[in-house]
Amino acid sequence: LLPEFMKKLSSNIIGDGFSGGELTIPVKTSIGKAGINICFELIFPAIIRRHSLQGANFLINLSDLSWFSSELVKKQFLSFAVFRAIENRKWVIIASNSGISAFVEPNGRIKSQSISNTNGVLLDWINGNKKRRFNKKYGW
Repeated sequence: LLPEFMKKLSSNIIGDGFSGGELTIPVKTSIGKAGINICFELIFPAIIRRHSLQGANFLINLSDLSWFSSELVKKQFLSFAVFRAIENRKWVIIASNSGISAFVEPNGRIKSQSISNTNGVLLDWINGNKKRRFNKKYGW
């Protein structure tokens, strides 16, 4: 699925020997099903929508943004989470080691966020949303 220029980056930085999985099943938790995506998958609406279609009540993104030095890139990454939250009407939680960790409400409002490049823990409350929305059903 990656554009050609990103394939070159992934083969050099990450290494060879990785292959795509066949399933994207939400993970059952005590508060509902979590649709988990990794790093730049957040910028692809279809990937995130797939988690919603499979019953995810909220979405979690695990990111390593340490290879971006620009704070603007880290803020732009957070803006992708806002769009994915609105499109799917789901909470989006970003856990980032050097970017901005955040809790984004289903309406796109950023409820809480960390400061990039700082150590710490971000805690907040979420409510798993089970409503079906237009974009979830029909997509792009």
